[in-house]
Parts: sequence; C-alpha cells; structure tokens
Amino acid sequence: MYTKDAQRMPYQAPTVSGNSAIPANVEASYEAGAVKVKLAVLGAESQGNLGWGHGTYELMDSAGKTVQKGKWMNVSKKVDGKWLIHADIWNTNAPE
Repeated sequence: MYTKDAQRMPYQAPTVSGNSAIPANVEASYEAGAVKVKLAVLGAESQGNLGWGHGTYELMDSAGKTVQKGKWMNVSKKVDGKWLIHADIWNTNAPE
C-alpha cells in the first residue's frame, strides 16, 4: 500500500520511513489493542500523479469498543499505474 520511500507519521511517535519498516509499525498498533479502524473520508483531490485526502478515524479494540478518535491526512502517488500511500499522518482528538 505504500511507496518505497513512504513516510508514516504516527501519533506521539517518531516517523517511520520506507515501505519495509511500515508493516512492523502497523503490527505494533494491533499488538497495542487497536484491531479495527473505521475511516471516514471528508475530502479528496488529485492532480496528475499526486492525490491527497483527509478525514476522521476511530480505532476499536477486539470487543468493538472505541479506544481512540481523531483525524488523518495522506498523500498518495501513482506508481506504475497504481495508487500508493506516500505520506500518512494522524492525530487523536483526545487532550494531552
């Protein structure tokens, strides 16, 4: 799903760089208890080989209980005819 040089910018954590490192970061989210993600797309546009979108998210545990809500934004690139995520960031709505 990610370009070779993708950047994933998780909440309260360092940026994860490259599509070889990103799967481990996704797995760590599951291990922390967030096993389901509900996304809403509030806007999206593209121009040429770049696209971007933004919206809201809800993370849920294995029982379906919401553990976090927030907003997200990403930039995608069209690589060899396929849309891949190039930059991905999200932030929780919860106060510090």
